This record gives sequence, C-alpha cells and structure tokens, in this order.
Amino acid sequence: MKSHISRSIGALALGLFVLALAACGSTSKLNRTAGTTFSLADYNTIYVADFTDKTPSKIKDEAKLATYRESVKSAGVTFADMIGTNVEKIRTPPSVLRAAPAEGTESSAGKVLRIEGEITTFERGNALAKMLLPFAGSTKFNATVRFIDQATGEKIGEIVVDKNSSPLGGGIAATQTTNKFMSGAAEKVGEQLAIARNGEPK
Repeated sequence: MKSHISRSIGALALGLFVLALAACGSTSKLNRTAGTTFSLADYNTIYVADFTDKTPSKIKDEAKLATYRESVKSAGVTFADMIGTNVEKIRTPPSVLRAAPAEGTESSAGKVLRIEGEITTFERGNALAKMLLPFAGSTKFNATVRFIDQATGEKIGEIVVDKNSSPLGGGIAATQTTNKFMSGAAEKVGEQLAIARNGEPK
C-alpha cells in the first residue's frame, strides 16, 4: 500500500515538474521558407520594424480597451528595440535601422533585410495572484517574427514566440513578466540570425 502511494506521489511530482518546465513556453528556431534562395549572410543592413497589434481582446469598456491597445502598441516598439539591440551583438554585426530605409539604401548599404511581425497575445497578468494561487493571473506573450527581403518582399523565414508564466504559481511565476518574455525572445531572434549568418557557435 505504502509503495503504491509512494509511486503515485512520485508520478504526481514528476508531472508537476514537467508542467513547470513547459510552463514558460518557447521561442522556435528560425524556420526557413521552403524554396527560398536568399542567404541571411548577404544582408549588410537590418531594418527592424515596430511590431503590430494582432491581439484579440474581450474588453468591452472603450476606455480600458484603448488603454490596452496603447500598451500593446508600446510593447511592439519595445520588442523591436530589443531585437535591434540583440542584432547589434552579432559578430561582425550588420547595420541596424529602426526606421524604414530611404530609397537607394539597397545600392548604398547593400542588401536590406526587414524583420517585422505581430504580437498575437499580450497579457501582463497579476503578480500577486500568481504568487498566491496556481492557475491565476497568468502572464502571456505570443508573437510571430518574420524575416523579409526588403527589395522583393519575399519571406525568408519566421520565428514563433509562445511564452506564458508558470501555472503552478509561486515566486518564479510572480517574476515572469511580458518584458522578460520579450527580452528572452529578442535574444533568441538575435542568436538565430547570428547562426544563419555565421554558422553554429563552436
């Protein structure tokens, strides 16, 4: 009987551990578009556009909805800034633009790669609720990051961001914020671009 109880407790503990590991979601690797012939190593200039708001919302109060939309718009700028900062960390980094390149940039600065995308889920959550209760006050940040050839508009590849706080609650969940999720995702975008340009790190 004791052994059965011990196995049950062990299985429950393992399940909770696996759930906690998976709780923060993921940022995918760069998924190349099938058939594209563009090499990311050929781009001397990277234009990082502000991310747009593609989030659904159930907020009915117009004032609260306007405030929410403004917060997502601000997050779209912040996320793009974070990506630009991480691109600049690449060995032999390309030039980074945060404004749309002027006409003639292709000829004067080489090929231009545009990084753009949408925020599809943005929930700040509630730190106190996450601290005290499991499955309460969750923080979520989802986005799609696309790599586009500026001259042709052809998509070279994309990265999918799917991040959420631990449903188990507690101190770790309380510290998981949309800003932290954006920062981690932006770092992964920079790493994936670096790998595509320079190969896997040794």
